[in-house]
Amino acid sequence: MIERVIENWLTNTNELGLQIPFCQLLSHKGYRVKFISRHGPGEQGKDIIALDKRNKPWAFQLKSGNISVQSWRKIRPQLEELIEIPIHFPGISKRTKHQTALVTNGQLIGDAVRGIDDFNLSYGKRGFPTLEAWVGTQLLTDFVELHGQFLPLEPKDFQRFLELFLADGTDLLPKIKFSKFLLSFMPFGKRKVAKNNLKRNIASAVLLTSYILESYRKKDNYIAVVEGWGLLASHVLALAEKFELEEKYWAGSYELVMHGIEKQLENFKDEILDRDHFVEGDGLFDGWIFYRSRMTITLGHLAAFELYKMLKIKKKISDANVLRILRERFKEMYLWGESAVPMYLLVSLYLELNGNQSEAETILSLLVQAIINENYPYKEEEGMPNPYYDVETILDYKVDILKSYTIEARKLIDIGNLTDESFLGSSYSLETLIEMLARRMRRQLLNRLWRDITYIQFNELVPKLKWENYLWEAKSGKLTTRKASKPESWASLFERAKNRTPKSVPAYLEKKAEFLPLFLLIYPHRLRPDTVKLLEDALTF
Repeated sequence: MIERVIENWLTNTNELGLQIPFCQLLSHKGYRVKFISRHGPGEQGKDIIALDKRNKPWAFQLKSGNISVQSWRKIRPQLEELIEIPIHFPGISKRTKHQTALVTNGQLIGDAVRGIDDFNLSYGKRGFPTLEAWVGTQLLTDFVELHGQFLPLEPKDFQRFLELFLADGTDLLPKIKFSKFLLSFMPFGKRKVAKNNLKRNIASAVLLTSYILESYRKKDNYIAVVEGWGLLASHVLALAEKFELEEKYWAGSYELVMHGIEKQLENFKDEILDRDHFVEGDGLFDGWIFYRSRMTITLGHLAAFELYKMLKIKKKISDANVLRILRERFKEMYLWGESAVPMYLLVSLYLELNGNQSEAETILSLLVQAIINENYPYKEEEGMPNPYYDVETILDYKVDILKSYTIEARKLIDIGNLTDESFLGSSYSLETLIEMLARRMRRQLLNRLWRDITYIQFNELVPKLKWENYLWEAKSGKLTTRKASKPESWASLFERAKNRTPKSVPAYLEKKAEFLPLFLLIYPHRLRPDTVKLLEDALTF
């Protein structure tokens, strides 16, 4: 059955969808991938550059579908560039003749085989290596072989895989279901696993994730694809940390996953910057919480991508267009629950880094006041949903509530009773926000709010096993609660906020600090005082 699934994916994907899985396949075969095309100018037909086991450079051109004699004639100029133009990449000599391959998920049909033979004969006389053709049947065999034993074998796990694989790709990714799927075949429950088996397990996870995300990618559902790759990146780091894996066993796959995230966020950013409005459809609700929720997700991911790029190169960079959109639109954001808080924080941090201190701190202060107002314990409502409730769950419930109200009353309705759970009197993110304001010397604001703050309990779930921070559910997690001191010494609060250390943050999340903005978007329930302080420290250039 899995072979049919892989064959279905392979047959229906295009060269962009094939790119990361093929790179993972190369890695499995012992190649070291050095370059993956972003399909910009100046790449001379080289979609992928890699070194084989003998350190021989290879350049690959990826195509989708069957290659007939007509399509062969059409792509021949690209292949001439692929062969004739030397590889321009640090560490690879331009004098070294590189090996080349045409890769397709289809087959060579008709006279295309003759065309390639004649092509190779001509270039062979001039001393060039042969152009190889890697076709769909060969790729299918290789992909199936790579998976080996690392497949979801239990019926419920395979059913979960099929549900994810067959999704239409228009909705947000069901993160909990996807996380459970990854756990179904990644060996977190074992005490010891051979390192090469872990490497192969991670490679298989990359391929399975590619299959699942294909429908979202085809619909340009950038956020869903980013969340899928981000969840996988987190699980890879979890395996690496749990089993103390050296980077050679996992770093290649991790970098491929991060490439997938970067590509999606680049496309997302290009689309956003190219738009002159953000309203979708003509429905009544799009001007209400749906539009504002979409703006929150949009602005949060724009800010996260810009912060990610800064952290990756360890240098402050600014994009005037992104800054303009964030400044113009941040008032259109919507705090549907605490799962939206990381998006606000990232926007605030980006504004702050670009000299907009007042607007950045306004966002933080409004968040604190909103949480206090919504979760004040002596209210009849149930309060602001905690970070374990995602935007779709909350908005779906609000729509159900609205069905019994007139059009005139819809703008006035509050959340109603989301669940039997009450969120009054507690918050998972309030302490983090308070410490951020303290580090920014907002003493007067905190002094004015402190009496109300003391009515709200600070919740914090910290996994005993640090690597479980990377998972959606931390089985070793312990929920701690406390309330703010009444009264609180400013000196004590400032000292605690200033000297907060990342004692519960896993090691690779510290080392891969560029992943932190994305990590907090994907895992809003992992937003804690120490993770945010680590992010702030990393952004000090």
